[in-house]
Amino acid sequence: MNCDSTSCEPILSIFNRIPRTALSRNLGLILGFASMLALMGLLAYTGLRQIEVAQTQLDTIVNGHMVKIELATRMHTAARERTLILQRIILSSDPFVRDREWLRFNQLAADFTAARAELTALPLSQAERDLLMRQAGLTKRSVPIQEQVIELALAERTHAAHHLLVEQAIPLQDEVLKVLVALYELQREASARGVKQARSDFSEAKIWVYGLSAAVFALGCLIAFVVIHRANAAARERNYLATHDALTGLPNRLLLTDRLFHALARARRRSSLVAVLFLDLDRFKLVNDTLGHHVGDELLKHVADRLAGCVREGDTVARLGGDEFVIVLDDVPTKQAAAATASKVLEVLGQPFDLGGPEFFASASIGVSIFPQDGGNARTLLKNADAAMYQAKESGRNTIQYYQAKFDERAAERLEIETALRHGLDRDEFCVFYQPQLCVRTGRITGVEALVRWNHPRWGILTPDRFLSIAEECGLIIPIGRRVLRQACEQLRDWQQRGFPRISMAVNLLGREFWNNDLLADVRDAISETGVDPSQLDVELTEGVLMQNIDGALRVLRALKRMGVRLTVDDFGTGYSSLAYLKNFPIDALKIDRSFITDVTLDASDAAITRAVLALARSLDLQCIAEGVETPAQLAFLRDLGCETVQGFLISEARPAAAIENLLRSGWRAAA
Repeated sequence: MNCDSTSCEPILSIFNRIPRTALSRNLGLILGFASMLALMGLLAYTGLRQIEVAQTQLDTIVNGHMVKIELATRMHTAARERTLILQRIILSSDPFVRDREWLRFNQLAADFTAARAELTALPLSQAERDLLMRQAGLTKRSVPIQEQVIELALAERTHAAHHLLVEQAIPLQDEVLKVLVALYELQREASARGVKQARSDFSEAKIWVYGLSAAVFALGCLIAFVVIHRANAAARERNYLATHDALTGLPNRLLLTDRLFHALARARRRSSLVAVLFLDLDRFKLVNDTLGHHVGDELLKHVADRLAGCVREGDTVARLGGDEFVIVLDDVPTKQAAAATASKVLEVLGQPFDLGGPEFFASASIGVSIFPQDGGNARTLLKNADAAMYQAKESGRNTIQYYQAKFDERAAERLEIETALRHGLDRDEFCVFYQPQLCVRTGRITGVEALVRWNHPRWGILTPDRFLSIAEECGLIIPIGRRVLRQACEQLRDWQQRGFPRISMAVNLLGREFWNNDLLADVRDAISETGVDPSQLDVELTEGVLMQNIDGALRVLRALKRMGVRLTVDDFGTGYSSLAYLKNFPIDALKIDRSFITDVTLDASDAAITRAVLALARSLDLQCIAEGVETPAQLAFLRDLGCETVQGFLISEARPAAAIENLLRSGWRAAA
């Protein structure tokens, strides 16, 4: 610092006025004060420097390791979702659904690649790089197989696609997921080590501060307090981030498991109950897809607030991720108390949400498991509540379902039937029974309906209600239906060649069969290769199938009519088709559902509906068939109304071809 004589004069005059003896006497005090100031400055600098270093380390943990964990989670989610999409592409028969799933499949690939690129751009340990190299190798092997699965599915080679998916694609993808889980665990451990190091640095800072505080105890205590306070605040923040959901602030899976563990321990001591409510928002994906993820996030926050308001202070509301929430009701006196809470949750979620636009309504499916009857540990209770929740979704959503052991049995039985179905196709265990259709006026059989049966080597003859819905869901209905069509046409040709009376052969098509791209080719091949008259083949479809896509259904129906086959609307009256569409469909007959025929002589409403359908058929110049006729009174009633054709147990149950031939030769009245 420089000064001229003029500027330094006031300072010099002050020192000149101080007596020399006083200056020399207080020199030690001045030096001591200056030393204390220096020591205070050193203490402040050291403490603040250590705090800055520790804060930087904590920031590295939160901003570095947490970013790595998030990217690894994104990669894991994308890889898992791609596997699920592969399954949906295989199971779906709707080309538009498959196209949408294909686009989503590619989008997830882009998300996976982007997350991996961001991760590799960050500082990585050798172990992390090794895991990423291993993942890259597995992905390189997996991608061509996944593409082959999609090509097979798009080519309608569902069985081959599913086999390739189960045998190769899923195992490889599981290996990728294991590597990603290992990467996640490695990053989590690195985060824990960073926190430990940060704590060590704080300890060193405290030792340094306490050592200097021997000279300036009061100031040292103050600085130490500041340091400890900031350290504890940082630790609390880190612990909060590790145990709470970032979006909603609710406990995450880690904290939920800990609280459930302690709740179960208390329940064992007190011999009380613990209820676990597993919630999944209905159609939440539609909210994200149509309104955007920001609206979905706002909805999740509102849902979290409402759920928190439904429980007691000692209970736990947690978010597992996505739209899944779990409520743990601690020390529940009775199962009815848990039911009351579950009902309250449905009630509060059913009220409108204000998301900054039009009112929005949400609902949830809830599965409930109770300790100790439904499980003795946290993992089992959560698993069983999850199973009950899925049963609630299958029961129509916005419902509560309590865990029952049969859910596990049903899942096991379903898996066993699905596996047996695949073997049954390979072993040619499916056969066709035939139920006659009677002309009321002549008493002769004018047609039969082909009905599939499963001749299982252990279970015996199984009717369609035991296996058909499972076959449709897993994609096996198409090869089964193709086999039934071929056997029915071959049997019709055999009867023709053996001189039996001319009859029609009715074959049912389920939704997945009707919307299968190979349907027209299958029907054309069955007719041409067996040589049957197409006018004797009657294709039966339900109203619900036709109304799924009216324009698409009309195109398929017209193509079938051009082949010369007959078309019948099955289970008429139970669906939701309108007359405006019905008159445009090129159909030949209506079949009155058995639910109306059962009480047609007892219930005035069923009788009125039956009369109306018969009148409608006459007005549209359509044949009308009544199914489910089981009593002479029902037959007389339908005959008086002018119904020409009936079928049901009164005529004959579905039987093998050989058992039907006597009816074909002599007519029903003579055979009876």
